[in-house]
Amino acid sequence: MTQSWYLQQYGEALRKFRLFVEKSDEHALVWEAQKQIGEILFSKTEQYAAAIQHYQGLLKDQPETTDAPEFLFRIGRAEFFLWKFKDSIRTYHEIERRFPRHPLAQRAALEIGNALYTQGESASGGRANNANKKG
Repeated sequence: MTQSWYLQQYGEALRKFRLFVEKSDEHALVWEAQKQIGEILFSKTEQYAAAIQHYQGLLKDQPETTDAPEFLFRIGRAEFFLWKFKDSIRTYHEIERRFPRHPLAQRAALEIGNALYTQGESASGGRANNANKKG
C-alpha cells in the first residue's frame, strides 16, 4: 500500500497486490487487495478497460457484495471514458434497478443524462460544428 499511496509506484503496487491475491488464503485481506487493484486501475492509472474487467470479475465472484453499487458505478464511468456510451447507460440503469435507494442511484441517473448528452454531441459532430453548418 505504501507504494501505491505514498510513492505512486502503481505498477509495482499492482504486481505485489496481485501476488498477494494469488498466494494468500486470508479472504478478507484478499478482498481488500482486490479493491486496491481496482482503485489503481481506475483512479490512479486510468486503465479503464482493465478496470472494467477487474470489477466485473469481482462482481462475478461476489455478486451480493456491499461494494456492488460502487463497482458498477466505476464500470459505468470507465465505459463512459472509453466512449462506450450505450454500455455506460446500461450499467447506470442496472444501478438504478438493483439499488434504487443507494446514493449512487441518484448519481447514476445524472450520469445517464450526461452520457445521452455526450453521445448526442459526438454523433452530431458537437454543438460548434452544428453552428458552423448553419452559418
